[in-house]
Amino acid sequence: MSRAHSRTLAGALLVVAATLTAALPATAAPAGVKLQAERALGAGVRVQVHRGTGRVSWLSGTAARPVATAASLGRPATALAASRAFLDRHAALFGVDRPGQDLAVSRVSRTGGRTFVRFQQEYRGLPVVAGELIVQVARSGDIISVNGEASPDLSLSIRPTIGAGRAQRLAVAATASIERVPARGLRASAPELVVYDPSLAGDPTLLPGARLAWRMDVRGGRGTVNEWMVIDAQRGSVLGAFNQVMEAAPPADATQRICDHQGARAADATNDPLFCDPGDSTLVANPGSSGVTDVTLTFAATEAAYDFYARRFGRNSINGSGMPLVSSVRFCFPSLATACPYPNAQWNGTQMLYGEGWALGDDVVAHELTHGVTSATSKLLYWFQSGAINESLSDIFGELTDQENGLGTDTPGVRWLLGEDMPGGAIRNMANPAASFQGASADRMRSPNYYADTGLTDRGAVHYNSGVGNKAAFLMVDGGTFNGQTVTGIGVDKTAAIWYRAASQLLSSGSDYSDLAGALKQACKDLTGTTPKNKTGGASSTGAVTSANCGQVGKAITATEMTLPPLVATLTHAKLCTTGAPTAKPFNDRIAADGAGWTIWGTNGVWQLGTWYATSRSTALWGWGGNSASDSSVRSKAIKIPATGKTWLAFRNSTNLQLWNQSVEGGVVEYATGPTGPWKDLGSRFVAGKYDGPILSGFGNPLQGRKAFTGMSYGFELSKAELTFLKGKSVYVRFRLATNADTTSFDGWVIDDVRVYQCK
Repeated sequence: MSRAHSRTLAGALLVVAATLTAALPATAAPAGVKLQAERALGAGVRVQVHRGTGRVSWLSGTAARPVATAASLGRPATALAASRAFLDRHAALFGVDRPGQDLAVSRVSRTGGRTFVRFQQEYRGLPVVAGELIVQVARSGDIISVNGEASPDLSLSIRPTIGAGRAQRLAVAATASIERVPARGLRASAPELVVYDPSLAGDPTLLPGARLAWRMDVRGGRGTVNEWMVIDAQRGSVLGAFNQVMEAAPPADATQRICDHQGARAADATNDPLFCDPGDSTLVANPGSSGVTDVTLTFAATEAAYDFYARRFGRNSINGSGMPLVSSVRFCFPSLATACPYPNAQWNGTQMLYGEGWALGDDVVAHELTHGVTSATSKLLYWFQSGAINESLSDIFGELTDQENGLGTDTPGVRWLLGEDMPGGAIRNMANPAASFQGASADRMRSPNYYADTGLTDRGAVHYNSGVGNKAAFLMVDGGTFNGQTVTGIGVDKTAAIWYRAASQLLSSGSDYSDLAGALKQACKDLTGTTPKNKTGGASSTGAVTSANCGQVGKAITATEMTLPPLVATLTHAKLCTTGAPTAKPFNDRIAADGAGWTIWGTNGVWQLGTWYATSRSTALWGWGGNSASDSSVRSKAIKIPATGKTWLAFRNSTNLQLWNQSVEGGVVEYATGPTGPWKDLGSRFVAGKYDGPILSGFGNPLQGRKAFTGMSYGFELSKAELTFLKGKSVYVRFRLATNADTTSFDGWVIDDVRVYQCK
């Protein structure tokens, strides 16, 4: 690269600093936020802090010891007023400093004499994705619990530099690439401006910090795609994306509609989420008496799932208001690219779809219907831990329905198997997730089977990490000894009541397993002294829920380690020195706010100052993983390597450079003895935080085939290379990032705290 193409980072970034409006990350919570809450609310209130935001996520009380009394709030006239009064005083504990402006009521529901008021966090009128608080109010006006999560310390521009139309085009292109379907068959909904904080959405792939974003759904792919999509409104990168099509891998009769596609491919439904409309030629007139096994079993199993919710919880269908239950059986998608017979079952956001033979599993039918219930209640994102809980809820209620409805195989040996009557046999083993037929799955958070899913082939391992919730439910029902805990089972009736209350009233869209632990404990407290219903709608023979029962729930939570972080998708941080302390010389650069000392080469606009995240000070070097071809580097000033002793290069870096499960972008570290080269790769000299693997060939990347930093690192790691072989020389170090024109852009490569040092 000629000198004519070089420019100092400081000069180039003065312009960027004026136009880039990405936010700084959420700052650490005030010291002692838990102590602050306990002092404000008094002893006896359980306080839980959110791992991502550092702010309160749970305030848990009981009727006997509420979080706050109506008297202390001035005896508000309504539950909504009580909620507002409490949040006006204490919302700052959750990270909301202006509750009157930034918390909007999204839903009010009532059950068992309690009112649940849900609030949506907003920022200057824009909703914050997964920013939700739930206040539980007793009939007396006392506050029983407050839970949820909010993005604290928000400060960002709400003026997008990417227009809505361009965001739609980027979303369609990204969806086509992610789902491997033609873009011409995809349609994006009208984009909505939102604030997206990955720490609330449970997304470990992005660095912390709230961003202005466009939120929309992309449908099509001939019925196979309903992509939840968030596009950065300042840079155009993909912040979040997953297919919302959810697969298995006093009651009146349900209102049902069943279509039998007889193994033929369905009509093209690019813009129609229903494959079974009234008057459709495939509609079965009397599904309960049909001579087709797939039809009659679907009809019976769907009715059984409806009855489970109606008799036990008084819920009238998926939405609670009598929504017709629509199913398509012996189904195949229109696209020739998908298998026929379709080897799966799914809830597509509107109806249930079953490939031939998949309706044989009554637990699978209830599983899919429960996805609909979840979408109507907590709206859990189908993504990482929230998605795993979503899957687990479907497994749990699917299996509990199966155990009591008298349909299918019900021998003791299959009691906790999901899908034992399916064409290919059972899918998951809920009693022993490690022995699941889909592959070994996690039974606790720190299990070696907890799956990071770095390729995002399973939306963050929703089908594998669901085993944590499944194991907990098994222990609650049947009991057993696991992971140092001996749990006495409390039976189906009490377990179902506790999980349903937690799922329908206490979970929010971004809830993780730690939130689920709090929800289950609170649900058990709430139900203490009440008698749950049994499968006929009568009082359970097991009697009322007791505090001793809640103790067993707590043991099941402890056994499955719900409150602990997983061992995967986290970083093991190397040390600068194994012995001694690092020297400050010859080079120690924490990246100044003006980028002084660094020079960029190559494609314009790739290397910038990342003001939205840094490991120290307020800035970092940021190479954007853009969606156009690029080859650009950022180069240090000359560094004199000591003539004696061992010398090391170290820096902190975070990568999000993959096109989902394909590593088509990458960055390398190179050195030279002159400012213009020739440049040589330092990859073989790394002793910690090494290159991840080769950049895939065939995608047009200038560095294709070379080993590089690529893929996802799940945050910052320390990379360390030995420079002793250059002793006595003056050298330059550069970070070189190469992308290709076909890639979907993500966060890119962030580098901070670059130093060359010795250990003394």
